[in-house]
Amino acid sequence: MCDLCTRNKKVFTHEHDLFTIPELRRHEKFGDDNPGAIDQSGFKGHPECGFCRQRFYGDDELYTHCRDKHERCHLCDRRNGGRQQQYYVDYNSLEQHFRKDHFTCIDQECLEKKFVVFDSEMDLKAHQLQAHPNGLSKDARRDARL
Repeated sequence: MCDLCTRNKKVFTHEHDLFTIPELRRHEKFGDDNPGAIDQSGFKGHPECGFCRQRFYGDDELYTHCRDKHERCHLCDRRNGGRQQQYYVDYNSLEQHFRKDHFTCIDQECLEKKFVVFDSEMDLKAHQLQAHPNGLSKDARRDARL
């Protein structure tokens, strides 16, 4: 029997399917879709977390897992309206994304706070002027005001 189905599917115990190990793997990965069969369930398999390689009963459980165990970029979410959610395995990989695609405040205090990152260089400079005015050179403060 499929452990995910026995814990989540609302049917009587005797109604669950019995699988051999290869059949169980096929059930988990591809579902029970049997083209042309009369008893089509539409079940396409248990989704898998691409980071943990753990399977979940359905998309809702996978979403909850990703939301709780992995990281998302709030700037990218805002930019695309949350339509295409991109997850990162942990904060370190998210931080690499921040440094590559956004403008991160490199002040030690902000690095320790985490998530101090901006969509534009102008927003970063405004933050630096407000939060770290003494950490900028006279020329840098003048450039940031322009």
